Amino acid sequence: MIPLRLPAPLVGLPTPSTAVFQLPKEHQVKLANGLSLHHLPYRALPLVEVELVIPGGSRYDPPGKEGVANLAAKVLTKGTKRRNATEISETIDFLGANLEVAAGHDFITVSAEFLAQDLDTMLPLLAEIVTQPAFPPEEVGRACRQVEAQIEQIRDEPERLIQHHFTRLLFGEHPYGRPVLGWAESVCTITREDLEAFHRATFRPNDAILVIVGDLDAATAQAKVGECFGAWRGEGEAPPLPAFPPPAPLSGRQIHLIDKPDATQTQILIGNLGVSRNDPDDFPLLVANSLFGGAFTSRLNRTIRVERSLSYGAWSSFQFRKERGAFLVGTYTKTETTRETLEVVLEELTRLHREGVTDAEVRRAKSYLAGQFPLKIEPPEARAYQLAMIHFFGLPEDYMETYPARIEAVSPADVERVIHRHFPLDDLLIVLLGKADEIEAGVRDFGEVKRRGLLDH
Repeated sequence: MIPLRLPAPLVGLPTPSTAVFQLPKEHQVKLANGLSLHHLPYRALPLVEVELVIPGGSRYDPPGKEGVANLAAKVLTKGTKRRNATEISETIDFLGANLEVAAGHDFITVSAEFLAQDLDTMLPLLAEIVTQPAFPPEEVGRACRQVEAQIEQIRDEPERLIQHHFTRLLFGEHPYGRPVLGWAESVCTITREDLEAFHRATFRPNDAILVIVGDLDAATAQAKVGECFGAWRGEGEAPPLPAFPPPAPLSGRQIHLIDKPDATQTQILIGNLGVSRNDPDDFPLLVANSLFGGAFTSRLNRTIRVERSLSYGAWSSFQFRKERGAFLVGTYTKTETTRETLEVVLEELTRLHREGVTDAEVRRAKSYLAGQFPLKIEPPEARAYQLAMIHFFGLPEDYMETYPARIEAVSPADVERVIHRHFPLDDLLIVLLGKADEIEAGVRDFGEVKRRGLLDH
């Protein structure tokens, strides 16, 4: 989720050159069944954080069954071959624990937080949920209705609605172009058998990553995980998962206008394809994006919010995924200032390319990023998730420890290089959502305008 209002910069942070960040040593082991275990001690609190990553997100939804990964995630905790949903919920609540399952485009995450003293109760429960789900038909039906209601609700949430259109237009038939929730017409066709088939195909230990961060030592973590997950086996041969050609960037300028007659303001999204998560330009991109639109003091926010008073917020972002995600610039404004706001965004992109960046801007962006990072990953749950993502995406194992130094190593020349390489200028997808009859004439100067229905896909 991309925030429309970005946090104010932190004051009094150490500079990248003086910031010191160290983590305890990570323990890694691969179980006999192929499960990859990663342990990181965290003794400040008597907690254990577990993050299990299954490489089987919505990109593996079968045709006509879009939404099956999300539905599997929703129903996973609603019953196993030994316990029903009430028994599972009561156990978790009694211990004051948390357990969440979520589906994304590239993976499914199973996240748990509990007291270290409850390890012998929660870890077996977690393993049971992951390896022996029952997918009770009544729970599947209930979850289907809930997801259908979520999809219907999107039409009343402009920020999510414009993201839906932008993503579909940018990625087309590639799986990234499909919503994780699925389509209204596909979700209602998903059955228990579909969820079981998806689980067999994707929930396999040799592909999974299990991270444990908390108040326990490596030997205990390895022993307990071995006891609970060691017998996990994939059922039969893994079926071949669908392969897709990589998403292709758009050429030229495309403007799409979604009519929402009751809109109180215009939502604006602009962009094109960005980079994959393990792109070698990731650190220069972080700095470039921070100074352009990734922080409260960025160029975009300063110009659009502070100087021109056109919006309460403007931002830019790179979606880092297994394959190339999106580069996005977003804001919102009054209907009558839509044209002016769009013009300012395009002017700022042009200025970024033609005028480049200053040494002072780069220094500020680096200080901001390097100072924030240790604070972001201080909570144990953040460390667990970050460590899981490092291993899922194949990032350097010392990514967290070396983050400040890698940010500090970015030069103004590096920033300008990635701007010209990864920040589109002429090839732009522009999506506007608002009162089309009042917007269209004003934005025709920027190119041909195509209208879309509110829920087109």
